[in-house]
Amino acid sequence: MNGIESMGKASACRRNYRDDKELNDLMWKVSKPFDSQCIDNEREFADVGFKTKEEKKQFKQNLIRFRVNMKEALKHWRANANSRTTLIMNICMLI
Repeated sequence: MNGIESMGKASACRRNYRDDKELNDLMWKVSKPFDSQCIDNEREFADVGFKTKEEKKQFKQNLIRFRVNMKEALKHWRANANSRTTLIMNICMLI
């Protein structure tokens, strides 16, 4: 398969998961709270942590759900990737 066909197939796989609202929402539900765990500016670097046990519990649940969904996406990409390059392109396009 030539490069153009490979890129078309990668784009098709990307659309399947980039447009997956649940996966995208989970990514943000995990990354925003994770990023807010530290104060990092010119004056200070400190670990803030979660404000409540409920926030921490919700973060863990979202992280587990995101992991499961990403694992399924990777299975799909592996099954449909015709090369290692296509697989890597699919992963990079999600980010």
